[in-house]
Amino acid sequence: MKRPYLIAYRNGDRIAADFVFRHKDGGACFVCLFWDLPEGKPFRVLDGPVFQYERSWHVGEGVTIRELTKDDPEWSGWEAWQEYKSSPEGRRATDELGIAACLRDGAIID
Repeated sequence: MKRPYLIAYRNGDRIAADFVFRHKDGGACFVCLFWDLPEGKPFRVLDGPVFQYERSWHVGEGVTIRELTKDDPEWSGWEAWQEYKSSPEGRRATDELGIAACLRDGAIID
């Protein structure tokens, strides 16, 4: 899979994510869009196990992770995130900083 990602919960909730990694505890973890803003909850851990099926991951009880596409309603959030990252206030939100935070919180980057 490649960025961006769509996290789909069994209850119908859907979240666009900037990064997705396996987690040291056997599940998966992801970083939401606009992760650098103080009001956000940037890093979330999903309890495992993780199963890969074709072009998606299935995590725990009913969470699916797949690539976000232009057909998804959440795509506009990804476009807004890219625009924000190129603005003066969003330039601190680098991929390197986001990945470093994931590693500190237990992400496994293969």
